[in-house]
Amino acid sequence: MKEEYIKKHVLEFYKAGKNPEHRFQSWENCFLFFQWLKRHPESFKRKADLACLHLGFYLASWGMYRGSSFLLKKSFYIHKRPIIELMKRKYHSLWDANIATLSNPKTIRIIFDLAKALKKLYPHSITDTLLTKILLGTVGCTPAYDKFFQIGCRKQKVRFYTSFSERSLISMIKFYQANCGVFSSTNETIKRKSGISYPTMKLVDMFFWSVGSNQNYYRIEKY
Repeated sequence: MKEEYIKKHVLEFYKAGKNPEHRFQSWENCFLFFQWLKRHPESFKRKADLACLHLGFYLASWGMYRGSSFLLKKSFYIHKRPIIELMKRKYHSLWDANIATLSNPKTIRIIFDLAKALKKLYPHSITDTLLTKILLGTVGCTPAYDKFFQIGCRKQKVRFYTSFSERSLISMIKFYQANCGVFSSTNETIKRKSGISYPTMKLVDMFFWSVGSNQNYYRIEKY
């Protein structure tokens, strides 16, 4: 796989998200807020409503409130208990985890411990898509397993398991490792432009989503 191909897709996705009115911006807003909250846990009680609002708006902008979703019938407070859970110290190693951390089998187990806990805290069964979007928007430890991400994996002929599982996540980690140089250099470009370092799995998510979202090449949405 050509390095320029990966870099181009990731950076075009990033450029679209830098438009403050573009829906892609909601991921960055949400992620940065939760990163701040993790560094200032003493502020959680007075910022809990804002945390729920950030997560709810990000999920809505990425399609999780459409159609028959149970979230449509709930206020943003539905996210409070899951947020309390993911803020627990036992999950701190997952926050914006680098590739070395993600490659540790212990980290994989912790990710799925968190996933299992989050599923129990919603009043209805939640899909892998919703679950992984929550993880990506807060902790940043997994791609979001939505339609375009999966299409992108198939187009690139990357071994992918449609459900969110340990071996599926490991295959994404291996993909990053195989292309570590270009992902790292692309993230440095993003950091120079914005001062923000994107999490490892967000970069993987951006690439596959961009590839999967268009038959030819990812088009930046214009509003």
